[in-house]
Amino acid sequence: MHESYCSFEVAKLLKEKGFDWDCGNYYKPDGEIVRTLHTNGSRHINSSVLYENQCLAPTQQMALRWLREEYYIDILPLVRHVNKFAGELPIKEYSYRIYDGEGNVMFSGRDWFRAYEKSIEAALEYAIKNLI
Repeated sequence: MHESYCSFEVAKLLKEKGFDWDCGNYYKPDGEIVRTLHTNGSRHINSSVLYENQCLAPTQQMALRWLREEYYIDILPLVRHVNKFAGELPIKEYSYRIYDGEGNVMFSGRDWFRAYEKSIEAALEYAIKNLI
């Protein structure tokens, strides 16, 4: 199992909105991710040690938590099964719904993705661009 990191595009949006939590990775200006974690996990950085054209590379889960804690925005995945045939496993597709701090739906994703991580990425991008 591996961590899913925010894309370079979402990381730049997070930076614009003030995300500054300690991370173990960052993006170079060309979008290449630089991993700084040591084997013992002791190396964390925040934006104070980065150059202007670099940005932190948080995991998707970290970005989701930041939205929850800073803006009371919850993103929850939706799943549906398609192509249900006898004797075959159904194919899963994912979308998302975004809620405010009181549990009201702020937005429902219109697209469905074959990968959970792609739906979370789309939800993060929408929330950061449109809701904060």
